[in-house]
Amino acid sequence: MISMRKLRFSTALLSIALIAFCTVILMLLVPAYQGSQRALLEEIGITHKKNQKVLQQFFDKYLQVATHHAEETSQRKLLVTALKNNNLSAARSFLNAQLSGQAGESIHAFSLHKGSESSSSLQVFNTALLGMRIDLTELLESVETDRNWSIKSLTTNEGSSHLLHISFPVINDHLGEVIGTLNAFILLNDNFQIISEIQSLTGADNVGLFAKNKLISGLSLTPKALPLLENLDPSQPFNINESGKTIHQYTLSLGQNEHFHTKLTLPNTSLIVLEDAYTKDLGTALLGIILIIIITVFLISYLTRSSLTKLVNYADRMATRKEIEPFPPGPFSEFNGLGHTIEHMVHKISEHESQLNGIIENTPNILFIKGIDLRYKMVSANYSTLAKIDSSQIIGKTDEEIFSKEHANIIQTSDLYVIKQRTSQQIEYSLGKDTDKRQYLSTKFPLTDDNGLIYAVGGIITDITDLKRAQSHNHLAEQIFDQAGEAILVVNTNFEVVSSNSAFNALSGLLVDEISQFSKKLFIDNPIIQLRLQQHKRWQGETELRHKDGRSIPIWLSASSITTDDEQTQFLIIFSDISALKSAETQLERLSNYDNLTNLPNRSLFFDRLSSAIERSSRANNKTALFFINIDRFKNINDTYGHAVGDQLLIETANRITQCIRPDDTVSRLGGDEFGVIIQGVQSLEVINYICHQIQEALRSPFQLENFSSSSPASIGISLYPDDSADAKTLLTHADTAMYQVKNKGRNGIQFYDQALNQKAEEQVKLEEDLRNALIHDELFLAFQPRFNIDGTHILSAEALTRWNHPQQGIIPPGIFIELAEQTGLIVELGRYILQTACVAAKAWNVNPDHPIPVSVNLSARQIYDPDLIDDISQALSVSQLPPELLELEITETLAIEDLDKVIDKLNRIKDMGIRMSVDDFGTGYSSLIYLKKLPVSTVKIDRSFVMDVPGNQDDEHIVSAIISMSHSLQLTVVAEGVETKEQLEFLKAHQCDEIQGFLLGKPGPSSVLLEHAQSHL
Repeated sequence: MISMRKLRFSTALLSIALIAFCTVILMLLVPAYQGSQRALLEEIGITHKKNQKVLQQFFDKYLQVATHHAEETSQRKLLVTALKNNNLSAARSFLNAQLSGQAGESIHAFSLHKGSESSSSLQVFNTALLGMRIDLTELLESVETDRNWSIKSLTTNEGSSHLLHISFPVINDHLGEVIGTLNAFILLNDNFQIISEIQSLTGADNVGLFAKNKLISGLSLTPKALPLLENLDPSQPFNINESGKTIHQYTLSLGQNEHFHTKLTLPNTSLIVLEDAYTKDLGTALLGIILIIIITVFLISYLTRSSLTKLVNYADRMATRKEIEPFPPGPFSEFNGLGHTIEHMVHKISEHESQLNGIIENTPNILFIKGIDLRYKMVSANYSTLAKIDSSQIIGKTDEEIFSKEHANIIQTSDLYVIKQRTSQQIEYSLGKDTDKRQYLSTKFPLTDDNGLIYAVGGIITDITDLKRAQSHNHLAEQIFDQAGEAILVVNTNFEVVSSNSAFNALSGLLVDEISQFSKKLFIDNPIIQLRLQQHKRWQGETELRHKDGRSIPIWLSASSITTDDEQTQFLIIFSDISALKSAETQLERLSNYDNLTNLPNRSLFFDRLSSAIERSSRANNKTALFFINIDRFKNINDTYGHAVGDQLLIETANRITQCIRPDDTVSRLGGDEFGVIIQGVQSLEVINYICHQIQEALRSPFQLENFSSSSPASIGISLYPDDSADAKTLLTHADTAMYQVKNKGRNGIQFYDQALNQKAEEQVKLEEDLRNALIHDELFLAFQPRFNIDGTHILSAEALTRWNHPQQGIIPPGIFIELAEQTGLIVELGRYILQTACVAAKAWNVNPDHPIPVSVNLSARQIYDPDLIDDISQALSVSQLPPELLELEITETLAIEDLDKVIDKLNRIKDMGIRMSVDDFGTGYSSLIYLKKLPVSTVKIDRSFVMDVPGNQDDEHIVSAIISMSHSLQLTVVAEGVETKEQLEFLKAHQCDEIQGFLLGKPGPSSVLLEHAQSHL
């Protein structure tokens, strides 16, 4: 029976309720009050931020409008004209008109400077500054333009003035030069427009503008408000004073570093109302609540005393009895429900005890509880399998009485550790010997009472013998997997890596986190693998594995679908490196198709490639050339110096021939000292002559053979498909025959199988030699064709054109020998001669500095890519003393497009020298606006082929018009070439072409004509 306390239940209940309720009320009201204060302050802060943003937006828009007016004023033609003519009176009138108009609503003054003079040429004020004696010149450090607003301060005897300043250049739109500076000023002192707008936007009682914490302007400021604004801490955005006023401070920024402040006061009645509500009503509410609680508690105590006593007595009985009796009901259903709940709880506890006993008796794990004296207090029935005695005999014994001394010591040491450290512990140990040996895992934990004191040690023992054996087998399998010689990868159906072995990591070079990406790419790149795995559960075949370093490794891939214990499908992929096998195959193929000495294709592979070249030429309707090359006097060298020297000569000959042909052509060693060359896709004989010439020149150069040098020229016979034959073997026979014709003529030559073609080739070779001699014997000379303005009244420049007076053939057209020079490489030397001669001539005719006539020189493709081009230009200018601005270089449109980046880099370097550049023959290439924008050129020359048929040909008319319009949009000068009729000239005038060149106004002639023209204008 629970004894009654000296303190009555009702009294204790009343006291506790009063204390608890008062505490709760205070805990709720005080934070509520504080929270209300914080909410009000937060609301004020939000309002402050919102006002800050609104004011800054207003100020930015105000400055934006002023900036627009100032910039627009600086660009007005009246102002530019007045300043250009030094008409300050007109400028003053214009600026006064601006200040009287919309500009004057935001701008208070202008100052105008002419040129780079530091003193103000003109100052204009509106009504806001008329009464103030301000010299705007003192506010400006320089006349440089500053397109950003800044604060300027000026102190005079009348006080300090603060103005906002911005300046814009006044630009002569005809020449694009800056002829002056327009400065605009906004007065901050007593700026009613700004201060009134701030008051309107915020609803403030008092507003002030401050610069460096000094008042410069105010509105509705009272004697009490001014000290509050001046004494506000600059670091605080707002403050609440004792009178209930909220003082706000806002920053108006012009940029990152310049700003000024506006301070204002706002009424704040919310906090006062809050304090009154809490202080006046709190006491009355507390007294009423306490009175209600006392009455309620007394009534509850009176009604529940008997039922509560019955409930306590029932609980005492159930705590000491094993049998469960029903709860006797009373007058109150609530207490009856509580009694029945206790009854149900006892039933549940009894049921849980039965369930726990069932678990202990039937669990495969061994359970036990020991007291702190280490004697067993409870064990499960299966403990007998471990102790080899009945479980009932274990209760009350220690481990020393059950197990061997060694085993008991291990168990007791673990028990003492759990008790001392007050923590759980796991240990593994084994019992039995040989085949009867079993392994166990023992988990022990402390059991504590309500006071936290340990009263027992509980434990669970698990037989892990089978688990250990499985782990051992798994570990062995993992070692076998990892140490396997083949690279192995296991992935799931999403191609995510489940496992990979060391061989795979070594083969691929990939890190663990990179393998999943590899496996996904493997299945994406090879969809056949996934398809075959889904259909047939396996696939194998040859593919490639990309190593991390970029190497491609040939592999034999075997993939199969497997199913795991949990019914999950996975893919087993085995990679076999077949690099050695592929290398052996390649080596065998090379041995059967390539010459061991020179590494060139042998006769067998040569015929395969020749047949393929013939088929391609047949489809493309072009020619294939076959060279049969025999080294002259090879037998003498081989017999005299031995086979080692002969082999060295053959190797070097193969290398030199290989360097002379194109990447798609083939060189083969046919046997002995004979080589074959296949030139495919031939469009003209010039290509064949050029390559033959290159081979001959290469073989004529001395060979360094051991301790001596020797030249080894060759005899070359040439046959053509389809001219000579459509059969590969016949072509080789014909080329061999042509080669022996060279031998019969004295070796060291070229012979076409077809006599007519051979004659033409000989003429090309002869013309090339004549061109070389022409450069030496001054047979070349320059003619200059003038370039006129569109009216045809003034010579603007002259183009240098090359002419060749052959001793026997007379004048040879440039189209013949220029193309030959391009093919043979003589164009670089020829271009150097033209550049130097043209510069000397231009220096001679430019005797009138008021009417300079530049000279333009064409650059070929080979010159552009020649590394000495910059030096050649510098040399020509230095020798002739011609100013760089009087030299113009012309490049073709196609040349610029073929290798744009390299061309642009070199052309920019030339432009930096002060030399002008133009695009010649425009319209014959890609005619791309993108290329014109990138090229550093100033002039575009329309090709004569488009001018020839205008007016009359609508297509050409549209093309010419489009070129002129496109070029003008890029600020480029347009020159029309080949103008020969007045109708063409009128058409070009109508379409606003800039310059013309052609026989209509001037044919190519000697430089003396230009000299006479220049002297006539002195």
